[in-house]
Amino acid sequence: MKTLSKFGIICFAVFVFVIAGCTKNKTPETDHGNMAAVGKEEQEIYYCPMHPEVQSPHPGACPICHMTLVKKHKTGENIPGEVVLSGSQGITANVTTAKVTVQSLEKEIVAYSVIDFADDGRKTISAKFNGRVEKLFVASNGQTVQKGTPLFTAYSADIYQTMAEYASLKRDAAGNSKLADAGKRKLLLAGLTETQIRELETKKEVDPVFTVYSPFTGIVVEKKIQEGSYFTEGTALYEVVDVSRLWNIAEVSEADAALLHSGMTASVTIPALLNKTFESRITLLYPAISKQNRTVKVRTDIVHADINLKPQMYGQTRFKIKMGQGILIPENAILFTGKRQLVYVKSGEGKFRAREITVGGRIGDSYQITAGLSAGEEIAASGGYLLDSESQLKSGGAAAEPMPGMKMNSGNEQGNAQPAEKPNPQPARKSNPASSDIHAGMDMKETAKAVMLDKNDPRLKKLGVFNTVCPVLGEEISSERTNVLYKGKIYGFCCKGCDKKFIADPERYLKNLSKDGKTFIGKKKEL
Repeated sequence: MKTLSKFGIICFAVFVFVIAGCTKNKTPETDHGNMAAVGKEEQEIYYCPMHPEVQSPHPGACPICHMTLVKKHKTGENIPGEVVLSGSQGITANVTTAKVTVQSLEKEIVAYSVIDFADDGRKTISAKFNGRVEKLFVASNGQTVQKGTPLFTAYSADIYQTMAEYASLKRDAAGNSKLADAGKRKLLLAGLTETQIRELETKKEVDPVFTVYSPFTGIVVEKKIQEGSYFTEGTALYEVVDVSRLWNIAEVSEADAALLHSGMTASVTIPALLNKTFESRITLLYPAISKQNRTVKVRTDIVHADINLKPQMYGQTRFKIKMGQGILIPENAILFTGKRQLVYVKSGEGKFRAREITVGGRIGDSYQITAGLSAGEEIAASGGYLLDSESQLKSGGAAAEPMPGMKMNSGNEQGNAQPAEKPNPQPARKSNPASSDIHAGMDMKETAKAVMLDKNDPRLKKLGVFNTVCPVLGEEISSERTNVLYKGKIYGFCCKGCDKKFIADPERYLKNLSKDGKTFIGKKKEL
C-alpha cells in the first residue's frame, strides 16, 4: 500500500513537471511572435513624394527621380491638409518663412512717356493788314524770338496812307485831335508799336516801309513767308512755340490709372540727357482708354524746362503713391490656382497648412493682402508649390483653411459652399513619372472644365502653350490673347472672342487641331 502511494506521488510530480516544461517552452515562442507583429507594425517606411509607389524600409533616394525618400508618419499623426516637414526636408525643398507684419504701403508706377509741345504754348503770328514783304530778319525755322524781336519789313498802301495822315494831323497844331486818335488806334491794331507811332510825330516825311515786330516769345517752328511775297489780312506768317513749358505724355495701365489724380507730382527721367530727371505735375488724365493696349494717357507739365529737352524725346515717368497701412507679402508666397489664391501658414514646428486669402494690388515684387492673414502669423515665403504638391499627394487635393468669417468653397462647378466640418476628401491620385511633375500643385477639377488663365498664372510658365495655331479660326496664335486651360493643356488663340467660343464647346474645336497642335485640320469657315 505504501509502495502504491509512493508510485502515485511520483507520477503526479512527473506530470506537473512536464506541464511546466511545456508552458515554459510555449511562452517565449508566443512572446516572440507578438514582438514580431508589433515590430512589423512599428517598422519605419520611407517613400518618394513624387512617386508614392516607391517605398523602402530604409532611407535613400528614389530610383526614378532621385529625390530623397520621405519618412511616412504614423496613422493619425498628420492633420488633413497639413504638411509636416523635417529640418532636412525643409532645406531640400528650399522652404523659408516670413513673419506677417503691417507696414506702410507705397506703390511706384513706372510708365514710358514722350515729350511734346504744350498746345497752349503754340502761337500764330498772322498779318493784320494787306501788304508785301520787303526784307526778312527771321528767315528760317528754329530761330528763337523774343517779344519785340524784328521779324521783317513790309510795305502796305493802306498803312502808309494812315501813317501819313496821322503825322500830318500831329504836325498841324490846329489838327483834329479826334481824327488823330482814331488814326493812332488803327496803327496800333495793325501791329505798329507805341515807339513807331511816336517817331511818326517827329518825322517830316513818312517812310512807306516799316518794321513788323514779334508779339510772342518762343521758337519758330514754321515760317510761311518769303522776301517779296504778298500777303493779305489774316494770313499766317509764322508758327511760334513757347518751350519754357512742355508736356510729358505717359501711358499707364487702366488699373494703375485709377490710383492717379490731377495735382500729383511725378519725376521724368530722360535717357538721351544722361538720365537727367525733371520734376512735373499731373495736369490731365485723358478721358478715353486705348483699345489697342488698354492704357490711359496721363499728361504732366514740365515748367522751366531745360533748353536741351526737346519734343519727341522718350522718357520714363515715375509716380509714387502712398496707400496707407496694410499687409504685404512676397509674390512667391502666393499660390495662384485660377479661382483661389492660397498661402501656407506655419501651424507648428515644421508644420504648414494651406489657407485661402484675398489678394489686392501688386506693389513691386509683393502683393497686398486684404483678407485671410493677420499680423504676427508666419507663412512660407518660398517653396509654397512644393508644399502644395506634398499636400495634394497625401490628401488628393489642397485642403485650405477658409478665411476668417467665411466657409471654404468646395471647388465644384457651381461654386456652392460646403460646411467646413464635413469635408469630402478625394482619393489620393497615383502619379507616374510622366505626369507627376505637370500635375503637381494643380487642381484637377479645373482641368476637367475649360477655364481662362491670368497672364501671371504660374501654370502658364510651367506648362507652356500647347498649340501654335488657333483651334477656332486656324490662324497663328497671339501672345497678347487670353489662354485657356483644358484637360491638363493650355491653348492659345489668334484673336479676341476665340477663347470664349472654345470654352463654350472645347471638344468641338479640338477636332480642328492635329495631335501636336501645330496644324489646323478643320474647315476655316467660322469668323
